[in-house]
Amino acid sequence: KREILAAVPSIIMSKEERRLMSVRKNNRGKWVADGREYGGGQPSFETRPEAVSHLKAVKKKFHINNGKYVDPSQTNTVKLATDDFMVKQADKVKTGALSQGHYNNKDLAFRQICTIPHGAKTIGDLKVGDLTPPLIEDIILPPLFEGAWSTGDKKAVIFREFCKWIRRRGYNQDEPHLFESPDAPEREEEDFIERLSKEIIEKIIWAAEPQYKLLFKFAAYTGLRAGEIRALTWDKIDFDDDAVRVFHAIKKVGNKGAPKTKHSRRIVPLIDAMRLDVEMREWKLNQPIIQRRNGWVFPREDGRLASTDHWREVALKNACKKADVERIRFHDLRHFFASVLIFDMQETDQQIAYLMGHSSAQFTRRIYGHWLENAKRDRELRSRMSAAFKQHQ
Repeated sequence: KREILAAVPSIIMSKEERRLMSVRKNNRGKWVADGREYGGGQPSFETRPEAVSHLKAVKKKFHINNGKYVDPSQTNTVKLATDDFMVKQADKVKTGALSQGHYNNKDLAFRQICTIPHGAKTIGDLKVGDLTPPLIEDIILPPLFEGAWSTGDKKAVIFREFCKWIRRRGYNQDEPHLFESPDAPEREEEDFIERLSKEIIEKIIWAAEPQYKLLFKFAAYTGLRAGEIRALTWDKIDFDDDAVRVFHAIKKVGNKGAPKTKHSRRIVPLIDAMRLDVEMREWKLNQPIIQRRNGWVFPREDGRLASTDHWREVALKNACKKADVERIRFHDLRHFFASVLIFDMQETDQQIAYLMGHSSAQFTRRIYGHWLENAKRDRELRSRMSAAFKQHQ
């Protein structure tokens, strides 16, 4: 029948007859989907339904894209495409349309993505024409979200931008950018913020390397955010009034700017706890000249802007290990400061909100509500016990 059909002009063939010609078996027993008419080549499949399904997809893309079909097997690999994409991003950095910090984040994200295993190869070896939302959701996203959800989401946003880019350029006729990221985890109950004792904080400070002792002490007894400490310059420390003026912060992209919110601009006392005020004066006098060039209070050894990642993943991690205490986050030093305000100083919600740089007392209560309740309960308990025992004197 095929021989007869081959001799008949295609113009008088029925749809079924043309379909028989487009899907046929080769001499190796494979089913060939002949999509040359649409630019789809002649890929072979194990079964006839697979070949028919492929040919339907080719035709659909051909018609949807105004008579154009991109053969995925002829497209660049993901690795080569991301390299090309980053060249464009580098051009944006030169023109000021993209910050160096954002560029670095994209570069790191693609490095991780391209090394994700996929069968015997990696995602970087895949053709960009083969990227589909299901593949991205099942293979690429899980490794990106193994850590903090927010970090994984940032990488997913970067990859979605890349997917839109390859789609606009016709490298992929699917819509790979339509993948869905995992849902954000429910916000942890605030009871999970563990109160750290002064003994643990002191152990960590004493166990820290010499160049980090004062940093950890400053963070624990001022409550400044890591970005605020990185941005802190000597002109913002008033030794006459023993106060720290918090007017700036380093953003995640590496730029110096205003603090997190307008309420984050504040003045925090530089107290004498553990000789903090004295040691800050001594540090200003003895800071190596190379570290003074940019005016940072806590820079790197060469004077450049400090890295929060290094503080957290190297300095603090090693100090906790040496002190033989459970590892804490750098942000936990800020929580310790809040606990002192609540339990030891018994400050009002409004005063705590101001010193912490929160947007409102309501926000403070949402974050530290359980501590505030516990502190109130402890005060009331002490008052009742004092009254009760006085009766027996």
